[in-house]
Amino acid sequence: MREKLIFRLSCLLLLISVILTYLNHFHNSFHFDDSHTIQNNIFIHDIKNIPKFFTDATTFSSNPSNQSYRPVVSATLAVDYWLSENGEPFFFHLRNFIVFLIYTALTYLFVLKIFNAADAYSDNKFRALFVAALFSLHPLAAETVNYIISRSDIISSMGVMAGMVIWLYFPKKRKYGIYLLPVIFGMLAKPSAAMFAPILFFNDWLLNKYGNSYTLNVIRKEKDSSSQQAGQSFIRSAIRSLPAFIVCGLTYWFIVHMTPKTWAPGGTSRWDYMITQPYIILLYLRNSLLPTHLSADTDLSTFTSFSEPRVLLGFLFLISISALIILGIKNKKLLPVALGLFWFLAALVPTSVVPLAEVMNDHRMFFPLPGLLMALVWMVHIKYGNVLKRAGKIIPALCILLLATLAYGTHQRNEVWKTEESLWKDVTEKSPHNGRGLMNYGLTLMAQGKITEALDYFERAKQFTPAYPILFVNIAIAKGALGNAFEAENNFKIALDLAPDNPECNFYYARFLSETKRYAQAKTYLQKTLALAPAHLEAKKLSEQIQNYESSAPAASTPEYFLNLSLQLYHEKKFAECIDACYKALQLKPDYAEAYNNICSAYNELKEYGKAMQACDSAIKLNPTFTLAKNNYEYARRMCGKRN
Repeated sequence: MREKLIFRLSCLLLLISVILTYLNHFHNSFHFDDSHTIQNNIFIHDIKNIPKFFTDATTFSSNPSNQSYRPVVSATLAVDYWLSENGEPFFFHLRNFIVFLIYTALTYLFVLKIFNAADAYSDNKFRALFVAALFSLHPLAAETVNYIISRSDIISSMGVMAGMVIWLYFPKKRKYGIYLLPVIFGMLAKPSAAMFAPILFFNDWLLNKYGNSYTLNVIRKEKDSSSQQAGQSFIRSAIRSLPAFIVCGLTYWFIVHMTPKTWAPGGTSRWDYMITQPYIILLYLRNSLLPTHLSADTDLSTFTSFSEPRVLLGFLFLISISALIILGIKNKKLLPVALGLFWFLAALVPTSVVPLAEVMNDHRMFFPLPGLLMALVWMVHIKYGNVLKRAGKIIPALCILLLATLAYGTHQRNEVWKTEESLWKDVTEKSPHNGRGLMNYGLTLMAQGKITEALDYFERAKQFTPAYPILFVNIAIAKGALGNAFEAENNFKIALDLAPDNPECNFYYARFLSETKRYAQAKTYLQKTLALAPAHLEAKKLSEQIQNYESSAPAASTPEYFLNLSLQLYHEKKFAECIDACYKALQLKPDYAEAYNNICSAYNELKEYGKAMQACDSAIKLNPTFTLAKNNYEYARRMCGKRN
C-alpha cells in the first residue's frame, strides 16, 4: 500500500514538474516553417477547409516545395487558429503540449511492459516512470515541443507508441486491427510512423522468443518460458506483423500518391547524405547524454568521401550499436536493450535515407529518444543494480538531481525559442558557419531598424551560402531600406536568376516594384507568385492593395501623377525622361520637394553631380528635414569631390 502511494505521488510530481518546466513556452513565437504552413497559409485561417486538407495537399503550405500530404497536422492547425485570437501561438503550443503528455504516458506503459518481459521486478514501474521522466524533461524533447509545425513528429510518434501499447495490452483485440488505427492517424501527420511495422515485428519476435507477451506483470517459471520458446519463431512473428506491414505500406503509397510533384526534400546527393548519417546518429547519442550542444539549425554539411575520418567513426558506432542489439537478442535479461536500441535506429531511418536540406536537426530525436532512454536505463540497472541497491536513499536523490538538471536545461531552451531574435542569436553562436542562421539573425536586426548591422550578417552569410536566393532577397530589402534602389533591384534579380520559380523571390520583388510605384510590373510578379503558391496570403493582400490604388490613382494632369511617373522612369533607367516628368510636376506644384529630390537622384545616375547638388539644395530649402534629399546631396558632393 505504501509503495502504491509513493508511486502515485511520483506520477503526480512528474506531471507538475513537466508543466512547470514548460510553463514559459506557451507564448513562444512562430519559427522556421511555421511561416509558410501557418502564418502565411490562407487555408489554415478558415476552419471550413478541414475536409479539403484530406483531398488537396497543396493546402499544407504556401510554399510549393514544402507541400506534403499531412492532413491531420493541417486540420489541427486550423482548429487552433480558429480558437486563437488573430493567430496567437498559445493554442498551438497548448495542443502540442497535451499530445506530448499523452506520448509520455504511453511511453511509460510501453517501457513497463518491456521491463517486465525481461525480468518482472516489483520496482520496474519506478524504472519505467524514470524513463518517462527522463524523456519528458529532456531538452531534446523541447526542440520539438517548441516548434509548432513539428507537431507532425509529436502526433506521428504518439501514433506509433499508441499502436504498440494497444498491441501489448489488448492481445485479444489484435484480430480486429484496432492497434493499427492510431498508426494510420500518425502516418497522416508524418509518414515516418510507417516504422511501426518493423518495430512491431522485432518486439513481437523477441517477446515471444523469451516469454509471454500477452499479459502484463505475470511471472512465469523458467521452464514455462523455455517450453514456449520452441513455438515462437521468426516466421510466426513475421506472419503476425504482416497486417502492419500491409497497412503501413498501403498508407505510405497513398501519401506518396497524394503528395504534389512540387514537393522537394531539399537535399542533394543521396549517397553523400547517407554516408554522413551514421556520424549524425552518433551526435544524436551525444546530445542525448549531454544536451549542451543543441542548435535549432546546425552548420554541419554532408561528407563526400569514405576517407573522411568521421564517416569511419560513424560506421564503427553503428556496428557497436548493432553488436549490442545482437547481444540483447541472445540474452533475455538484455531484452530492453535490444528493443530500445532497435527502436532508436529504426525511428531514425526515415530521416537518414531521404536527403533532407538539413543534415542534422535535433527535433528528429523526438521519435527515437524513448527507445534510447529505455535501453540506457536498463543497461545501468543490469550493470550496477546491486551497487544501486546498496547505495540506499542516495539513488533517489541522485535521480531527482538529474531530472532537475534536465528540467532546468529544458526551461532554458524554452527561453531560446521565445523569439526569432533569441533563437537565431543562439544559432549564430552554436553554428557560426550556418549561412541561414546568420541571415535569419540579420532579419531580426533589420526588423529593429538596424539595417547596417543586418547587412553585415547577410554578407557573412554569403560566405557560406553564396547561391541562397532568399539571402539575396533580404540583401535587396536592406539595400532598399537604405535608399539604394539600384542595388536593391540588382539583388532581387540575382535571387530570381537563382530561383525563378520561388514564390518568395517573386513576391518580394513585386512588393519592391509596388513600393516604387511600378504597379504594372508588380502585378506581373504577383500573378506568378499566386500561380506558384495560391495560398500566399501576403501576395493576395498586396494584389488587392494595388487594385485599390489603381482605382483611385491620381489623374494624369496632377503633380502626383508626374512624380509617380518619374519614379517609374527612374527604375526603368530612363533618367532624362524621369527629369522631364519631374519638371512637369514642378510646373503644377513649384514647391514640390520630392520632385527636386527625384531630379537629384536622376542626375546622380547620369553622373552630372553639379546639377544633382543644385536640385537637392532646392529640395532641402523647401523641406529642411528631408533626410533622403540630404543623403542624395551628400552623395553628389562626395562624387563631385572625387572628380576634382
